[in-house]
Amino acid sequence: MQLWKDIRWLLLNERPFSIFICDMQCAYCLIVLCNALIALLCFCFNYFCYYYYIQHDCR
Repeated sequence: MQLWKDIRWLLLNERPFSIFICDMQCAYCLIVLCNALIALLCFCFNYFCYYYYIQHDCR
């Protein structure tokens, strides 16, 4: 699955901070809104977040 490959790539390249930020955003979203549709949007947001850091080489 591409997402896990991306996560592994980030971890191997020592960028856990970007993952932490993405996960915190999603956790906040889920806690505050607690909705199935919102949960799906959060998952998509997280995927975009990981993808963004890979493509743009950000920290």
